[in-house]
Amino acid sequence: MHIGGLSLAVFISVLAGFAYYKLRTKRLLLSAVAFTVFIGAQIALLVDATWPIMYDFEIMSISEIGHLLTFVTLGLLALGVFRND
Repeated sequence: MHIGGLSLAVFISVLAGFAYYKLRTKRLLLSAVAFTVFIGAQIALLVDATWPIMYDFEIMSISEIGHLLTFVTLGLLALGVFRND
C-alpha cells in the first residue's frame, strides 16, 4: 500500500512540478510542495512498515513523523485550494 502511495505521490509531484514550471502560480507551487512533502511522508511510513523498531527517534517515532508530514501535506493543499490570487 505504501509503495503504491509512493508511486502515486512521485507521479503527481512530477505533474505538479511541470504545471508550475509552465504557469508559475503560487497555487501550483503550494500543490507541488505539498506532493513533495507527501513523498517524504510515504517514505517514512514505508520505513515504519518495513522496519518498525529500527528507526525510533528520541522525540517521536517514525510513524508519528509520517503522520505529521501527511498532516502538513493536507495543510499545504488546503492553502493552495483556498488561496485567492
